[in-house]
Amino acid sequence: MVVANATPLIHLSRAGYLNLLQRCFIEIEIPKAVYHEVVTKGKERRRADTPIVEKAISEGWIKVVKLDEDSLRFVENLLRIEKIGLGEAQAIALALKMQAPLITDDKVVHRFASMYRVETLWTTTLILNSVNTRLLGKEEGKQVLRELIRTGCRLKTEVYDALLRRIDEL
Repeated sequence: MVVANATPLIHLSRAGYLNLLQRCFIEIEIPKAVYHEVVTKGKERRRADTPIVEKAISEGWIKVVKLDEDSLRFVENLLRIEKIGLGEAQAIALALKMQAPLITDDKVVHRFASMYRVETLWTTTLILNSVNTRLLGKEEGKQVLRELIRTGCRLKTEVYDALLRRIDEL
């Protein structure tokens, strides 16, 4: 199982590879605030990626989870002391509660999650792991990276080049 923050859902669906999450994990959970950010706000903004995520939820392979009272208190405290959004705070709380990794592409979220001993994964780590386990071929892994960038995911040139080299080495 894995918990997902909004950004990986948005970027993977825009690139046409949201199903990579389904291929990698049996269960993907998101808190209600992430659903609101991706689906509700996505509909308001008429984003093309919104129906893809909404379909995954309706098919049941992405589950929207309501946080329990303890987790909600944790979120309230986190929001008071940290400068992160509600979706990010809820994602950290859910991952902590479920003792599951958190997929996020936000450096701040990575840092805060690590402070609470929540394992974090970048979307790019997911791609590398998928190539390493032969879930994706090398060329398909490179294609996923190209599509992520083409559809708006920002990677520094040196990071992108290093990822391509790493895929070739796998």
